[in-house]
Amino acid sequence: MIITKLTKLTKLTNREYEILAYIAVGMSVKEIADYTCRSIFTIRKTLENVKLKLGFQKATELTAYFLCQHFRNEFLSAELVMINI
Repeated sequence: MIITKLTKLTKLTNREYEILAYIAVGMSVKEIADYTCRSIFTIRKTLENVKLKLGFQKATELTAYFLCQHFRNEFLSAELVMINI
């Protein structure tokens, strides 16, 4: 299941990934809409598309997944740097 979601994460568009990142840092749909100069409806539709692609139902699940992936990638990058020393 996790492997499937990892490969699906790479299939997100740049805009979908950006919206997911804003959600993960705690921005509301309205804040994202204002910040990106898009409508609230566009942001909501983008989030629905992300949830469908990744197989989640709630924004909290998206946030948890995104943050876990981010910290996992940071950890792996740090390990690679330490191995090269």
